[in-house]
Amino acid sequence: MCYRSVKRLLGETSLERKCRFLFGGGLMLLITGSFYFYAKLNLRIIREQTREQASLLVAPSILAYHAPQAGLNEDYLPIFQEVADALQAAPDYTFELLRPLVPQGREASADSTTAYIPPADKRAGDRSGRLAVQELMALYEEARKETNPQSDQPADVPLEKTIENTEDRKFEYYQVVLAGQKCVVCHAERQGNPDLKVGDMLGVAHISMPLVKTNREVQKNNAILIAMALITASLAMAAAYAIVRYVIVKPVLHLKDVSDAIAHGELDQRADIRTGDEFEELSHAFNRMLRHLVTVQDELKHVNNNLDAKVDELAQANLSLHEMNKIKSEFLATMSHELRTPLNGIIGYAHILNRDPSLNPSQASAVKVIQASGRHLLTLIDDILDLSKIEARKMELYPTDFHLPNFLEGIVSMFHIRAHQKQDVDFTYEKLTVLPPIIHADEKRLRQILINLLGNAIKFTEQGEVIFRVGLLDPHTQAYLDQRDAATTAISASETLRFEIIDTGIGISPDQLPRIFLPFEQVSEARYRAEGTGLGLAITKNLIDAMGGQLGVESELGRGSDFRLDLTFPVVWMTPHTQPSAAALETIAGSGDSLHQRLRVNEVRPDAANLKPVEAKLIPPPPEEMAILYDLAMKGELLRLKKQASQIEQMGDQYQPFAARLAQLVDNFDEDQIWKLIEQFLTE
Repeated sequence: MCYRSVKRLLGETSLERKCRFLFGGGLMLLITGSFYFYAKLNLRIIREQTREQASLLVAPSILAYHAPQAGLNEDYLPIFQEVADALQAAPDYTFELLRPLVPQGREASADSTTAYIPPADKRAGDRSGRLAVQELMALYEEARKETNPQSDQPADVPLEKTIENTEDRKFEYYQVVLAGQKCVVCHAERQGNPDLKVGDMLGVAHISMPLVKTNREVQKNNAILIAMALITASLAMAAAYAIVRYVIVKPVLHLKDVSDAIAHGELDQRADIRTGDEFEELSHAFNRMLRHLVTVQDELKHVNNNLDAKVDELAQANLSLHEMNKIKSEFLATMSHELRTPLNGIIGYAHILNRDPSLNPSQASAVKVIQASGRHLLTLIDDILDLSKIEARKMELYPTDFHLPNFLEGIVSMFHIRAHQKQDVDFTYEKLTVLPPIIHADEKRLRQILINLLGNAIKFTEQGEVIFRVGLLDPHTQAYLDQRDAATTAISASETLRFEIIDTGIGISPDQLPRIFLPFEQVSEARYRAEGTGLGLAITKNLIDAMGGQLGVESELGRGSDFRLDLTFPVVWMTPHTQPSAAALETIAGSGDSLHQRLRVNEVRPDAANLKPVEAKLIPPPPEEMAILYDLAMKGELLRLKKQASQIEQMGDQYQPFAARLAQLVDNFDEDQIWKLIEQFLTE
């Protein structure tokens, strides 16, 4: 069984079984190993004692073997009798004196004192016996070679051999018998062997002892050991089971039962373990944790109840704020509409008074103050109305197709005039890439965005320049069109236009940048705050978000600002075969450059005829509406001019004469008079 199988088996069982299995298995291995080692050691001791016993039997056996050859001398009889008694008390064994070779020319006789080996003896012919004798003879020869020639004693080499015959259940012991000094004298006198020397081998003593009884005792001892091992292991496993069951598992199961009860909502349960050890301390800690859990849960429930109450209050407050905001927006829209009518009347009559030549300088100055204040208040009301629409989410976009170059030309012409009025400010228009001729967007809101950004740039720049840059972020479509040779149709696509306004005005500090797009926030100097409402950039940012654009700004205090506006519009690219000719554009919209020159000339060198109104009581609409009229006139869109005149007429009673005059000129298709009417009030 591999390690993973054992791990999986133990991992899928209970703690109690794991402890019993591991503890019992380890204990069984330990007991088995110790008893096995003890049995082996005991058996080795028995074998060693048997060998020593056989070794001790060699000398008396040889003496008893020589007894019949000792003669009838009465002096030897007590000794022989004592040896015989000692041998009778010894264990049952057999003794043989083996000699591998009888001396040549000499016969062995029964009464001879020569150590004689009967040739028919079965041990002499036994293979194991022969091998033992041959091995001992080889050892003897080696010992003779190592013996000192001047010494009578052979080298101290063990000349014995033991064989345990498992088939016959006997213990065989072989020992070389060497001639001593007395042996040499005796053998020389009785056998006439003068060549025998001290240390010569007389033969090999063979002791054969039965092992039946010894093996029986060993087996009995092993059986007792095994029984004791089994009993010990069983008792140990029973003790381990009791220890694991009642000392370890029982407290753990109790804690588990309490945990399950708590999980089912019975929070009044407590652990009750009284063992006086770590498990009891664990139960106390568990109870403390449970009490803390109940306390925290009660506190959490109380906090949740308070939170629910706060949420309800907040919802009610939000609902009230929403209603109040709705009422506020409706109020502002209503008040803005109600205020516009009398305010337009004030502005109109101030405009009429301003043209009265009978006013003295003081009166003319007061009329101009009234006119400027009225226009400022009208701008504030318009901004508040737009902001209210945005907050009420009623601001809607009305995209249409219009001519982008003419649209930009109108914006540029307007701010050329405003910049020139400040004398020390230069206004520059840069077209970075080829622009699409037609875009699909809300023309009015795009004009409002650019007028707010450019108006702020010129307002906050006392000296220096304002740069207005327009281009495509990725002008790949026009490059593609320029490479076409046989294009016959216009191509519609979506392009991202970047409008960048750079000025060298007062700039904005880094800590004020995040606040410039908030309503009613003015971070400029006090003299500029009086000229604005703090709503222009907020409305601009909301309009840009509604159009899906992005507005970024970089500014440094005292050095100027850089506003970057990115807007994506559906555009229509005109191929060379569908692009209107310059003559056609001149016929439709007139020459923008010539108009710009006329506006510049009229602004620089005003003529009395140009300053004279068409009618005494004509009051022009706000500058934003005049910019729209200017763009439509440049495009030659007479139908839209008439529609715009109708919208101006609805803006207030004071604008009705101007709207009626414009509508009359449109009906007569009198483009020259239309231009004169627009130029007259645009120049002013």
